[in-house]
This record gives sequence, structure tokens and C-alpha cells, in this order.
Amino acid sequence: MNNQNKITVPSNTFLPKQKDQLFTFGTYYRIREDGTIELGYGMGSKEGRRHDNTRLLVDPNPIEINGQVVYQCTVMWFRMDDTVYIPKGSKYDDARRDKKTVLMGIDEQSVFTDRNYYSFMMEELLDKDRVERYAEMGLQEHPSQPCGEYVGYVGYKDGQLTKFFSPNVGMECHNLPYMQELRGRIRDNKRLSQVRNLQELDDQIEKLNRQRNALLTGVEFHDMDIEESYHRGM
Repeated sequence: MNNQNKITVPSNTFLPKQKDQLFTFGTYYRIREDGTIELGYGMGSKEGRRHDNTRLLVDPNPIEINGQVVYQCTVMWFRMDDTVYIPKGSKYDDARRDKKTVLMGIDEQSVFTDRNYYSFMMEELLDKDRVERYAEMGLQEHPSQPCGEYVGYVGYKDGQLTKFFSPNVGMECHNLPYMQELRGRIRDNKRLSQVRNLQELDDQIEKLNRQRNALLTGVEFHDMDIEESYHRGM
């Protein structure tokens, strides 16, 4: 599609720019070397909240799905008091923070110029529990709400900010080839796990049978071939 919806940072943004590449807390924006837009949001401490900082990495190039423009993003959550410094360039960069890949709608102007929009997007649309619920449904074959990695978008309704979810977009995202492949791998892993569990169960039953036979024959059980031990002892 054309680049009219490509996200660029306007000159009148309220977000402060971070030029350095060090780990940063709080609310800011930064353009990474690969062009990814990094958006930070500090919520402050609140009792019961599992995190106090949210970070969103946005691929600025739009994708059109079922007539709606969405963006590929990675969202992370972390707390200031449990984050350790990881040197830049380390292969473990971002490894200790919770993260999810999402597809979401973003108003490319409001996200930089509307403080209320920005806060609502970070706190409500990208709420950790909410995103994790959608991620779980995306891995199910027939969830109550097909979504893939799509989590919706933020907009105004009757002057109030609210979360929107387009079912048609969610269905198409759910059936994207890579999501079908991912769910197929999960099914295969479950089947393999079931086979392994059955094998472990068979081994346990066999061991119990050997213990039983050992008790009946009066031969001490040493978790080895009972029959062979029995004949050697005769």
C-alpha cells in the first residue's frame, strides 16, 4: 500500500525525544537505527499493578487487513525496581522483560499530539492482562473472539476515548498463514507430549508390575530386570 499512513513524528509532538540508546524509563519517543519508532510510557507506582512502565516498538510501515490499517508492534512491560541494566548489543537485550507481538490500529497523528489518546492506548488498549488474553485466544483453534495477534485500536465515541475491535479484521488476522502454522506446531507438540506421557505411564505400570512380581516371588526388587535377577539367584 502507499505510504500515506506511514507513521512519522510531527514537530509538534508532546513526547520528549530520547537521542541516546541507553535503557530509558518514563514517557518519551526514540527513532531506532532500523527506523522502528520506540514509544515509552511511565505510569507511576500503583498498588496491585504488576508493572509501571510500558514500551511499544512500532514498525512505521502500515499493513492493510480487511480494509483497516494496522501496524506491527512489540509491546513490553516492566517495573523500574526489578529491571537490571543489560549492556547495549548484548544478545540478552530485552530478554528479561515481558513482551508480546501485536497488530493494532494507531492514529498516526493523535499518538504524538493527544496526551489523553496516548495514555489511554498505553494503559487500556495495551494493558498487560488484556493483551495476554488476546494472545491466548490467538493460539486457540476456535476461540470466542478470533484475533490472531490483533488487539484492536483506540478512538473517540461520543467524545470519550474507548477501545474498538473489528471482528472482520480479527478473523482475517486469526487465519493468516503464519498463525495457522503456529497453531499447527502447538497441536503437534501437544500430540508429541501426549505420546511421551503415555510412554511414561506405560513405563510406570511396567515398573509397578515388576515390583509386584518381585514381592510375589520373594525376590528383592532393584529396579532392574526382575526375571533375569530371579534366574541368577536360583
